[in-house]
Amino acid sequence: MKIKRFALAAIGCLTALSLAAFVACGDGDEEGGGNGSLTKAQLGEWTVDRTAPAAFDVDESKGTVTVTTDPSAANGEDGYNYNAYQGKAASVTMEASDAWEMTTSLAVTDEMIEGQVSTSVWLDVSLADGTSVDWAIIHFGKAVSKDGTVAAEAGWSYWNSDSESGGWVEADGIAAEAGTHELSVAFADGKITVTIGGEEAASYALQADGAAVAECKVSRVIVQAYCFGSAEEDAYSAVWGIPSVSYAAKGGAQE
Repeated sequence: MKIKRFALAAIGCLTALSLAAFVACGDGDEEGGGNGSLTKAQLGEWTVDRTAPAAFDVDESKGTVTVTTDPSAANGEDGYNYNAYQGKAASVTMEASDAWEMTTSLAVTDEMIEGQVSTSVWLDVSLADGTSVDWAIIHFGKAVSKDGTVAAEAGWSYWNSDSESGGWVEADGIAAEAGTHELSVAFADGKITVTIGGEEAASYALQADGAAVAECKVSRVIVQAYCFGSAEEDAYSAVWGIPSVSYAAKGGAQE
């Protein structure tokens, strides 16, 4: 009888351990780097933002968004035009949170490094009521300043949203190299952090009317490209990863 009771107890322990291992494996499959702590936000339909590109192809099977510029809708003879950015935006359904992350990627080619290219992913960061408090943007190519000056060389940069002294800021120490680069913009502890290819490019405190922001959300995500010339050979394509936004839901709910 003692042997039988021991065997049953052993089986019970093994079963419990198996269930625990199953739960642990299940958690690892959730969003949030395997810790099961983040809820994936829903992206809405992609609609034209500013100017329509020649093509905007979303391939769910490959996990990519390819934006192709239209030279006939380029900035033309008038020089730099903010509304000449060509791309599409998708609304993001999520609640304001004290922690969230957007991940994507960009396939950089030698032609993009050597040519006239300007492509970027934009996040409209807002408070719970929808009030925009920041434009968090990762850019590759030849950045264009507010006065229309074009950078001499292609490279990585991020956006400083300050209305008076803001603009493109070069990502120091991150080289323009061919290959697919993993990118992210995250919010935690009141700060926005921009990461390019695993390297931190920027980190800044988020404020609204001079006060620290404890919770915010991504209202929209935009994939854009800027065409510098109106000739057919000025067109180009940029292949992005489909942006994915995840956030720490209140109450720990997951989807």
